[in-house]
Amino acid sequence: MLEYRAVANRRDCRVLALQVLFESDLVRHRTSFVTNRMLQNTAISPDLRKFAIELIKNVLENLAEVDNIITGHANDWPINQIAVVDLNILRMAISEIVWGKGAPSGAVINEAIELSKVFGSERSSRFVNGVLGSFMKSRNIS
Repeated sequence: MLEYRAVANRRDCRVLALQVLFESDLVRHRTSFVTNRMLQNTAISPDLRKFAIELIKNVLENLAEVDNIITGHANDWPINQIAVVDLNILRMAISEIVWGKGAPSGAVINEAIELSKVFGSERSSRFVNGVLGSFMKSRNIS
């Protein structure tokens, strides 16, 4: 049985979205099924629910383009060799920067780095920071 939890802010939404994308990638469960199951066990406001769903949707709808962006900025790392957690953190951050509404790109990058520190390996935060920094530099975004 899943633990019931509360989602109180955008960081919590990003964690929820990361968990959905991770499970969908790792065990190939349908993303819609995982999203619905997670949200059923979550106390979340309508605005935050919308934000979490939008994060997931942006990644899925733009997956090929996002993965091409990652491939172009993750020097020496074929996409199939990037850890699933790191890959989904990058997918979420790039999707939010390009197609999201509202959050400044610097805040999105900081959140991605923090997620990688919590859920990734010892080196994940440096990797995520490097890929996102290269991406931002190529787009002249700060």
